[in-house]
Amino acid sequence: MNVDDLDRSEKILLLRVNENGGKANVNMMRYVDATQLLVDSFILNKLFPWLCLVLIINRNDWKRPVILILILHWFFKSISDLLKNYYFYTDTAEYERNGYQWPYTHLNLVCLKCGGPFIFKNGITWWIIALISQVVCSIYDISIMIALKKSLFDKLETFKYKSNSFLEKFKQISELRIIISLIISFLFFPWPIVQVHYYLNKINQPLKVLVSHSHEVDHFRGIVISFVYTSMYIDQILLRFYIQKNRTNDIGLYSPCTRLLIHPPNLSITSNNSTSLILNNNTSNNNSNNNNNIDISRLSYLIQSGNDIKASYYLHNLKESLKK
Repeated sequence: MNVDDLDRSEKILLLRVNENGGKANVNMMRYVDATQLLVDSFILNKLFPWLCLVLIINRNDWKRPVILILILHWFFKSISDLLKNYYFYTDTAEYERNGYQWPYTHLNLVCLKCGGPFIFKNGITWWIIALISQVVCSIYDISIMIALKKSLFDKLETFKYKSNSFLEKFKQISELRIIISLIISFLFFPWPIVQVHYYLNKINQPLKVLVSHSHEVDHFRGIVISFVYTSMYIDQILLRFYIQKNRTNDIGLYSPCTRLLIHPPNLSITSNNSTSLILNNNTSNNNSNNNNNIDISRLSYLIQSGNDIKASYYLHNLKESLKK
């Protein structure tokens, strides 16, 4: 093989190998480059460090649907990066030896001839789709906020949790993430409109020289999307840290009435049809500061249900908690 037929990167690698007294194998070098490209597409992904952190924190709970979704998202994103960088590792020396200049190969010329005009004239289609996607994502974030507020956040008031409970922390983190995503989406919203306006002018005035900022806007769009996706990983990390931090004192997170409902009494029926009550009262050394936050409606429901034994248990513990 003639050295002049090699491209610049292969010549540099060949020179280094010859300097070390070895014999260069160009095919092996290309195989190594392809393997490196495959591995780098997964490791150098921006989401990979966050995924590793999520998996380490949730090392005993990888089967959760949200963890599987994060893993699949990282995998498909890495595959897309691998396909995107395919042309950087194509054998261009073969085309140059045959008198062609990269990237004007037979295949590329056919693609440009057939799809080039369509792609150029329909560049507006791409940015219209990007604009619609941005609008749909914003509507989705707003609908999520409304759904969480109506279905979860408003109902938290009936349970009277402490301000540092898990659900309260989930509420704060989720609201913060969605609000920041909405703000960034609204800041990016005008740019697709600018690109659509540019392509409309280009179609209507083909002879007029117009300046396009398509690559810059698309790069900014990638940053916005990356932030939204990365926030999903950060969301899981923060929630997991909070769970581990409050696992030891989870009983103290609830009001007295809530603790009674979480730890109900164990009932056993004797042969004489007499009912004995086995109390498993989980006491805590931490004094509760929420003695006035008693859910009376739940206790009333227990009393009216006809279960006098359980009702007396709850009332007894309620009185004891009020005495504290």
